[in-house]
Amino acid sequence: MAQWKPNLLPFANVTDSDQFNWSGIEVDITNTICPMLGGCTFITVDTLDERLTVIADGVANMSIGAIVVTPERQEIVKFIKPYYYSVGATLYATSASADKIMANGGWDGLSGKPVCVLDNYYYDITAYYPVAPITVESNEEGVSKAQNGECIAWLYDSGYSEATIGLNHVPGLDSQEVAPYGIAVSKTSSPELHHSLSAAIIRLMQDGPESDMVQWDSEYVYSADTTYNKNLNQTVDAISTFDTRVLITNPLNATPTNVLPGKVKATPALVISAQALHEALLPADVAKAAASSSANFTWPVDWKGFEIDIINRLCTTTLDCAPPILLGDIMDNIDARIDIIQKQGKTDNVFVISSVSVTEERAQRVSYIHPYYYSSGPALFTTPAVIQTLGGEGISLWEGLTGKPVCIVEEYYAAQEIQESIRPQFVYIPTIKLTQSEALEKIESGECVGYIWDADVANVLPGLVALTGTDNDAKFVSPYGIIMAKDGDPNLYAAISAGLVDMMDDGDDSEMLKYEEAVIKNGNLLTMVNALSNFSITTNITATSSQGGGDGDGGGDLSSPPPASPSSGAMKKMKIIDMTYMYGTTVVFSLFSLFF
Repeated sequence: MAQWKPNLLPFANVTDSDQFNWSGIEVDITNTICPMLGGCTFITVDTLDERLTVIADGVANMSIGAIVVTPERQEIVKFIKPYYYSVGATLYATSASADKIMANGGWDGLSGKPVCVLDNYYYDITAYYPVAPITVESNEEGVSKAQNGECIAWLYDSGYSEATIGLNHVPGLDSQEVAPYGIAVSKTSSPELHHSLSAAIIRLMQDGPESDMVQWDSEYVYSADTTYNKNLNQTVDAISTFDTRVLITNPLNATPTNVLPGKVKATPALVISAQALHEALLPADVAKAAASSSANFTWPVDWKGFEIDIINRLCTTTLDCAPPILLGDIMDNIDARIDIIQKQGKTDNVFVISSVSVTEERAQRVSYIHPYYYSSGPALFTTPAVIQTLGGEGISLWEGLTGKPVCIVEEYYAAQEIQESIRPQFVYIPTIKLTQSEALEKIESGECVGYIWDADVANVLPGLVALTGTDNDAKFVSPYGIIMAKDGDPNLYAAISAGLVDMMDDGDDSEMLKYEEAVIKNGNLLTMVNALSNFSITTNITATSSQGGGDGDGGGDLSSPPPASPSSGAMKKMKIIDMTYMYGTTVVFSLFSLFF
């Protein structure tokens, strides 16, 4: 009879259950999240059914116990998005049994063979392969039967080495039905808890390869003779960079220390203009009059536009918004948007959502809130006649611009990169807010061949043609981010972060995709929506790999190479949290997935 060793990494390892001396990915997640909730107390349960029941009945507030998200379980509990890991179903066997399985054709060669399967395991192998299942009540029983030959293999989660459980995953055999792990909460729990948990997970995934989740995956899984989790790394990339090449890591120094206290008081600052992101139904002077009196101003406002819709949603869900501060036109100097943050960001909880591209320089002055919500690249606004002189129909943005006079705002986010790569002769202008006649005059006089500005503002200079870049110009694309004070209220950061997730976590039905209909369809936004909705950058998690997972301790779609630049230093070690925090958030850990 095989005995489990006291090491069930990667998800949880128990060295002293009485003192809660645990380690593993889920332990580190909990150690990080619980201080943001004001602290946690813990209970342990034995089975998956018990995990779901104590949450559904309100005995505990949340469960982070390697629970695969399935439609059936979503009927019982709510799973917080974004999800935090992905798993599949894989086979573990002795070396001799593994050789037989592969010699007989892998999964297809299991017909009639005894396979040990946990009771209520999420993957129903009999629906796909005519095996002879032997139901077991525990992992220990499944391993034992596979070792003594009663089963040819044990069907379970990936991510474990022979040193951990005494069996090897069958080499060369793909995982089946890869699916995400999610934190489970009661369907009747408060929106504040949902939003707090959602924002906390974002904080664990917003720093690219330096993100805590990537570091923990490297520490606990990759070191156990498995590979990096592709879905995790793709989701981290989407959250950190909006699937662009721009990575800014500038989180607030402070983090929330309790569940969000209802709606967080905030003051939006925005611009009103006639371009797609901010087209107002009310003239700007009427809008200012309405905003000047809180008695006459209510959310949502009767304006329209992509970013207006985002503000309206935030101000009716996670934020308690004061009348907005209006900053003029979108084409005005970007410094006005940053200045208002630096002057009133802390005192009035001001945040700005007005097409603020993400740059290193700006990140030194303000904090960008993750996740981002849109991205844009530069376009050259010019006349059809100029296009002919540059190379004719079909020309892309950068062809023929070397040495040519190009009008651009000096502070434009991509100006330096464009100058270094294309070497045009820049003609710097204080603002690109020009009338059509003024723009045409500058072009026709030869002062410049056109104006470089964001491609999604194509109707700012009506009558001009917008030339965009090619696929090779992705380095110029930048995300748009909501900005706030660098040393501002961490609750404001969390509330906006959670509100953005709410708008992007419902797949094709996500509100953000509906808002986007006013502007250019954005592939980076779709990637983000898929990552937040499914823990995959494709519509559904369907990929298979040499690793997988299931309902207890698994790995997932782990077929990707390591992240671009994982930290070379020591992995972050989280202090084991005390059990006596004052706030009454109760977390469920499962002995079922911890030790036997």
